[in-house]
Amino acid sequence: QRSLRSSRRSSTTMARLTSLMPSPPPFRRFLCPFRRFFRPFRHPYYTRYLPLQQLCLQILRNESMMYASGRNELSGILFDGSWLWEEYVAKLLPQFNHPHNRKQRGGLPLFSDRNYPQYPDFYNHDIVLDAKYKRLENTIGREDIHQLVTYMYMMQTKYGGYIYPYSSKEIYDLPYSPSSKYGTLMGYGGIVYRYGIEICSHAKDYPSFCNEMKMAELVFQQELIKHLAQSNETI
Repeated sequence: QRSLRSSRRSSTTMARLTSLMPSPPPFRRFLCPFRRFFRPFRHPYYTRYLPLQQLCLQILRNESMMYASGRNELSGILFDGSWLWEEYVAKLLPQFNHPHNRKQRGGLPLFSDRNYPQYPDFYNHDIVLDAKYKRLENTIGREDIHQLVTYMYMMQTKYGGYIYPYSSKEIYDLPYSPSSKYGTLMGYGGIVYRYGIEICSHAKDYPSFCNEMKMAELVFQQELIKHLAQSNETI
């Protein structure tokens, strides 16, 4: 409770909540279910995310974070990496339709007789693409597969794909290209691809990084065009 009162805004909110409670004991019971969220979630699968959890908890507690001596303040910015990745990819695919899930614009109906909009990241009459800010060089999760297959079915497209970032250091020993066919669907058929965009990690300066990224973007676009051309030849 002391950490929640560390700023004027949170202190005001706490005062308002306290005034709405009949007595202190119920107020304490109100806070108890949320206390577990102020501790890191410990599990072997999330070990590598422990520093990020601790940083997020410090932000929620409004605690100061100092990484050097002195009184100079250092400001930071939190952003949604998946949203930023999706909007970056949109710049590379200007010819594709790009619904906006957060703004609830451009959704496509899943049912013919009720409002249940779906928001695929990118699509045209040939393919539907899903931008994923995660590692997909080895395998793709069940939920991601089900999501893409749903889009392919409702839009009656034979081709779907994932767009993901990767580093050359992470895929050098893989037996396949970062942009390649993932598999052929059973039932109604369809082919799922994955398209990797290499994120430069060895540039000596910012201009070099920009040049490397332009090359990586061109490779990605060419791979996509090549797959679509090959797919249309087989129809």
